[in-house]
Amino acid sequence: SCMELSELDGIMSRNNQTILGLNQNYTLTLHSLTWQSVFNLRGQCDDPLKVSGKAIDGETLLPAWESANNRAALAVFWFIKLIMCTVYNDFALAVKASNQFKKYKDAMQGIVINLYAVMCDSLARLLMYQSASPDEKIKYRMLVTMNQIKLKKWAASSPSNGLHMYYLVEALHAWHVRGNIKKAENFFDVAINLCKKHNDIIMEGIASEYAIKFFQAMDNEKKANAYKAAAYSCYSRWGAAGLLNKLN
Repeated sequence: SCMELSELDGIMSRNNQTILGLNQNYTLTLHSLTWQSVFNLRGQCDDPLKVSGKAIDGETLLPAWESANNRAALAVFWFIKLIMCTVYNDFALAVKASNQFKKYKDAMQGIVINLYAVMCDSLARLLMYQSASPDEKIKYRMLVTMNQIKLKKWAASSPSNGLHMYYLVEALHAWHVRGNIKKAENFFDVAINLCKKHNDIIMEGIASEYAIKFFQAMDNEKKANAYKAAAYSCYSRWGAAGLLNKLN
């Protein structure tokens, strides 16, 4: 389950004021970057691919963090950039963001962060696979294989955290790399059913959105429309107006 974004926004707004009062600049920067992602998901920003808006202007501050080697700020910035580029479907930029995040990820620990970073890295590479050069394709396949080993290991200790992510990546791999349509369809089913089982509406929305593209490519408008309705429902319940606008 997950918190509705307007409720989360309210909590983060109050937390921001508290941190500001404590004069904790380091903590404030990390919190403001995370808060900005909520604005981006709610469509309350000029460009959802940029980590800039009401909470913080991350894009302008980036060079200063680089020159000061503020690894924590750089890790959070590139992690959020990776998530935004993935959910807003700019996969070329997502690959770049993922490559940057990997340089700084040691400054930012946590299984949930790792799960999403690894999954988004795989999704972006698989969705860029068709247009990649032969050398890039070899590299992408290798990286996705390594990512899947990690996801499978994490899922073994906590299936509700990672198993649906593992199967979503398997679906895109079967479709884009192996061209095995039957397997891809089966993996989409497994991934989305696991999302429902664990009440993960965020991942159900994301997985449903890829299923829309899959069934459109198969000329199956009926199934594509069913998944569009599912994605719409998930993003509505989450309060992610920015993602709803994108679906429309």
